[in-house]
Amino acid sequence: MPIGLSYLESDIEAELLYNRLAEEEKPKYFVFQITVPAGAPRDFVIDRVNSEEIKPLNLKNLSEAEIDDEVVINAQIKIKTLVKKFNKGINSIEIANTGTPERVSTRLMVDIEI
Repeated sequence: MPIGLSYLESDIEAELLYNRLAEEEKPKYFVFQITVPAGAPRDFVIDRVNSEEIKPLNLKNLSEAEIDDEVVINAQIKIKTLVKKFNKGINSIEIANTGTPERVSTRLMVDIEI
């Protein structure tokens, strides 16, 4: 029986939900919306900040919804945990799916004031 890895052909997509940050006076979590193919594993970490490898920081999955052939997942991480790795100004992070045999990731820019 063949193992289905067709989801590896599709990229993982992610975005920081800035509106969640604006809803709270003192937000404690970054919430990301992550989209993966329906058959893909759902284990995510942030393993690079500003193109430098870091010890993987686990994201906690809050919810998921299957839409057509994709799954949209909301996942969070404590702001304090991630900000320790940031430089002043705009930073880039990479979210990787650790449930795949090969590294499948996406890079996004985080533009916040510290």
